[in-house]
Amino acid sequence: KELGGGLPPGSIVLIEGEYGAGKSAMSQRFSYGLCEEGTMATLLSTELTVGSFLEQMHSLDYGMVDHMLDENILFLHAAIGDSKNTFTMDEDDDDRRELLRRLMEAEVMWDSDVILIDTFDAILRNDPKFEALVRQNEERQAALEIISFFRDIIADGKVIVLTVDPT
Repeated sequence: KELGGGLPPGSIVLIEGEYGAGKSAMSQRFSYGLCEEGTMATLLSTELTVGSFLEQMHSLDYGMVDHMLDENILFLHAAIGDSKNTFTMDEDDDDRRELLRRLMEAEVMWDSDVILIDTFDAILRNDPKFEALVRQNEERQAALEIISFFRDIIADGKVIVLTVDPT
């Protein structure tokens, strides 16, 4: 009922479920539906590459190639823990692994009307700076920083969809 009218502008939507529960499938379906309705979307995946995303969408009969070519969707692969991450170039290992900082500084991904991050907890778990704050019992500070950033984004009427695995 709550999503019957679409994703409410200026909101953060949380999709929670254990591994295999269908969070990624929901994110992919949302991205397709948004594109079909003319809404600009960004999908950041910690699991799928562009090729595997297109392959999976094609297998579901969701044609995403034209949406990508028409720039209705920006698909980004976050190669967590991979030293050959596309976005790292020649940065230091420490900079490469500051995933939350890099996420917040990736301005182009926040230009869309709806930003889907699948899975957000993988970014948190693999960010050494966030992990260090957790070890020092300072996770509240890190959480406040993230929430503040997200509030600034949704203040413009954008929607952020986060998938998380609570385990």
